[in-house]
Amino acid sequence: MEPTNEEARRLMVAIDRLDEVYYDIRHRSGMKDSLFVLMYALADGVPRSQKQICEEWHIPRSTLNTVVLEQVEAGTITTTATGHKEKLLSLTSKGRGYVRSRLGALFDAERTAASMADAGAIADALDLFVTCLEGQLEGLSERK
Repeated sequence: MEPTNEEARRLMVAIDRLDEVYYDIRHRSGMKDSLFVLMYALADGVPRSQKQICEEWHIPRSTLNTVVLEQVEAGTITTTATGHKEKLLSLTSKGRGYVRSRLGALFDAERTAASMADAGAIADALDLFVTCLEGQLEGLSERK
């Protein structure tokens, strides 16, 4: 077996640690994973379609659809027709309050950590790394 690239290994370890932090936050929030993803995805106030959320967060559409229906019924999510098949999802005022109560401390911690660590530059570098890695791995199974 070839030795691993140390920088790539460090990235993987850091990503794994980050994943564990968010897993712990989801667990402590008392929210099921799909609800956490939905509320986090909409917390910035930008309406999104279920398709966008599924693609961005890698969550099955049927799973997200179930939680969306529950939250529409609970009054935390509203849907707006776009003229296409898709509807845009947004938080209601009740939903924004729910997000503040469940995720407000997380968002405060993220803002502080982001300002301390120049998270924008880190995110840009990580996006570039992933894009380059995907390009390098494209067709890998075809080369064997």
